[in-house]
Amino acid sequence: MDKYISLLDLVKYYYQTNCAGGNLHVLLDDGNTEYSTLQFCLDTCEDKNDLLGALICEMLYSLPEKAIQEFYQMGEYRLD
Repeated sequence: MDKYISLLDLVKYYYQTNCAGGNLHVLLDDGNTEYSTLQFCLDTCEDKNDLLGALICEMLYSLPEKAIQEFYQMGEYRLD
């Protein structure tokens, strides 16, 4: 559970400092939670030297796709 809380805290911070999810927009804001999208986001973060975004992607990769989808659906990090 600590890993999940840590991930949530990082995503909340990332979302607050990166309008509409920044380099992770298609994942955090649009809900495209497949591993292929996660890889796209990771590549983008690495290309743009977005270290926090890359860390979040790596942490999400440790979860099954279903858990990533549930994380998105809860949406506790969005500022709505």
